[in-house]
Amino acid sequence: MQSIAFDSANQRLFTGQLRAGSPSNSGDLTLTQLTLAGDVVGHMYLSGFGHTAADGLRRISCHRHRGCVP
Repeated sequence: MQSIAFDSANQRLFTGQLRAGSPSNSGDLTLTQLTLAGDVVGHMYLSGFGHTAADGLRRISCHRHRGCVP
C-alpha cells in the first residue's frame, strides 16, 4: 500500500497502491474503498497516473452523483 486516507464523515478508508501485475514504472493504480472493519466496498483503476504518495478526500453532494455514500 502506498497511501491511505480516512473519510470520517462516511466512516470509510481509502487505500492507493500500484495495480497488481503492473510494471513499477507504469503508473497504473488501484484505489480501494473499505469499511472501518476492512471490508472492501469498491475500487477504481487509474491508468498512467504515476504514484500515490498522499491522498485527499473531498465531500460531494450526493444528490448530484450516483453511487456516493450518503
